[in-house]
Amino acid sequence: MSIKSFQSWAWREHQRIDPTYKTHGERKHFACEYYLALTRVLPPVKAGVAHGKAHHEYMASQLNILLQQARELDKEARMTISKSLGHHRVNITSAYLG
Repeated sequence: MSIKSFQSWAWREHQRIDPTYKTHGERKHFACEYYLALTRVLPPVKAGVAHGKAHHEYMASQLNILLQQARELDKEARMTISKSLGHHRVNITSAYLG
């Protein structure tokens, strides 16, 4: 079963049990935890810093790496997470990670 098929199945099951239940909280939690595991740094939404340059500077400082390396690490992590969520677009992860 593909991740997309599984997500559709799980959503239908949740709706059958409790139509008011919303699953996006779990997706956001998953994305944030996965980002931390991949980068060893909190995502912008959890670190309390703005997305983009401010977060890349935060990453570089936390990991003692160059700013360009932080940008690349962030982009790779976002793409991995995006694929895991079934989107395959980095910009979608901003809704979850900041």
